[in-house]
Amino acid sequence: MNFLCIDFINSQWYKSHKIFKDPLKDRDLFKSFCEKWDLVHLDTFDGKLTDKLLEFRDFLNCIVNNLCTKNTICQKDIDEINKYLASLSFCKVLKKEKERYILNIIPDKSNLNQIISKIILSFVEMITNYDIKRIKICKNPECGCFFYDESRNHTRKWCDNTCASLVKVRRFRKRHKIKKASNSG
Repeated sequence: MNFLCIDFINSQWYKSHKIFKDPLKDRDLFKSFCEKWDLVHLDTFDGKLTDKLLEFRDFLNCIVNNLCTKNTICQKDIDEINKYLASLSFCKVLKKEKERYILNIIPDKSNLNQIISKIILSFVEMITNYDIKRIKICKNPECGCFFYDESRNHTRKWCDNTCASLVKVRRFRKRHKIKKASNSG
């Protein structure tokens, strides 16, 4: 299951992988992110906008981290979420796609507010409609991405198969390195 808010928070993945750029600071990467999630393309891309998005991402990161570790959100953070929700202004628009009708929520304000509102609504929908105990942090110490565990037994540890394979290979090599060291001694 994919959530806009989790994908937005995970855009900070570049921090542990220095060869990559921050998608919120790179115009083309941010445009791709907006296209992927059907978000409004920003007319201007400046430092103020980037700072607001970075601050918002750090805020959501902290909240989701607390959800993963403590299974709760503190009242101060709930109040801050409510401030974001109170500033939302939107209308609903009916669209026809193929043979289905879809009700879209469209924010009324600036492009930045449209993006933030869709992300915060995604987050609120996730924590109100889904099991928060399934929101997890990848156990790969070099990753740390958040994901929603859809496994039947809620036992998934890694964000994807790549991280799972990397961790298993590292463990295997470590075990064999220890065995070789003890055999040679």
